[in-house]
Amino acid sequence: MNTNYIKWHTHEPLEKIASEIHKKYGCNVPVDIDYIVEMMGIELFDISRLKEDFGIYGFLGRVQGQYVIYVQKGAFDTTNYNTTLTIAEELTHYILQKKYFKDVKDIEGAYSFYADISEKSKSMMEFNAKYLAGAILVPADILKKEAISLIEKNKDVLFSILRDDFNEIIDNVSSKLRDVFLVPENAVSYRLRTKIIGFKEFLKKEYSEWEKMK
Repeated sequence: MNTNYIKWHTHEPLEKIASEIHKKYGCNVPVDIDYIVEMMGIELFDISRLKEDFGIYGFLGRVQGQYVIYVQKGAFDTTNYNTTLTIAEELTHYILQKKYFKDVKDIEGAYSFYADISEKSKSMMEFNAKYLAGAILVPADILKKEAISLIEKNKDVLFSILRDDFNEIIDNVSSKLRDVFLVPENAVSYRLRTKIIGFKEFLKKEYSEWEKMK
């Protein structure tokens, strides 16, 4: 199978896939990614020294015809939000590119797969996985509602201190919303910076109006 060409997905169809998953499996926040994985017929396993020996937190494979997601051993016993994001990213590999992983049976097979794939295809595949994982775990409509609500409640303080440093404001908002979605702060800030969400444009408009009211 040619792994030097992997289909590139733009943001709009990835958002549509996430929306369809939310409709099918429910969209309560925080999103129960373990439940979605189970409903898709994928098993979750942990494996020792995955990060220490191979530098990865998880990978998708197939054993005896069954797709499985492996994550770092002990991850299920912590409240580390990175585990949720890792599972979501591996799930998106299944959704978008599972045919490429059908012969990956163990960590050595996963390591060989990523070593053999072209850098361009690897970057495209990982970017799509990261984007779709974020869209699944941090639904666009709920994120916009929560972020706008925070700005409306804290507008005077944020704009007085941070002025028009919109990136810093996004980071501030993300730090407060990470516990709402149970994902790493950078996953929230990544979503807020996308054109699909349009949060920076919202901030620019709000700041301009706030300035006029001073």
